[in-house]
Amino acid sequence: MDAELRDESSPGSLSATLTEPGTSESPPPAASRPATSQEDGAKSDLLPRDDPYATAQARFWADYIDKKIYDCQTRLWKLKGDAQEQAKKDLIEVLETLEAELAGKPYFGGDSFGFVDVALVPFTSWFLTYEKLGGFSVEKCCPKIVAWAKLCRERESVAKALSDPDKVFEFVQFLQSKFGVK
Repeated sequence: MDAELRDESSPGSLSATLTEPGTSESPPPAASRPATSQEDGAKSDLLPRDDPYATAQARFWADYIDKKIYDCQTRLWKLKGDAQEQAKKDLIEVLETLEAELAGKPYFGGDSFGFVDVALVPFTSWFLTYEKLGGFSVEKCCPKIVAWAKLCRERESVAKALSDPDKVFEFVQFLQSKFGVK
């Protein structure tokens, strides 16, 4: 019964995948954070071990990032005028909230790179887009978040995985053109 429900909850039982033009190989399917969480009780090295409260906090902040930042950044590039201005204010508020949670620690989990860092770090490639579309400086609003992002980018695994900020902005311009936003 559970398997049937899970299959029905995904439209057409499909999973989104991206392929590079001109290649015959496809990368593995991309899945959302809830789908990639380990529901069988296995422990992740990115989550705090032996501390259920810290694990719950990390999951809360990862969910907060997924929902709030994605919503704000989408509204920032899709909307115009007062609605876009509100999206900018909301995005800055979310970044300030995250900066307060960082609270002088090198990483969200403390001294080591962890689950919340993994959730937020992909959005750092969008900072340039936020600045260009919103007309504000992420560094002026949230200098600790920018310092954290720079520290994360020093990690080889992060540096290799992140998109180029200029290419993200070009992609957003393409989307705006396609959807008639500009």
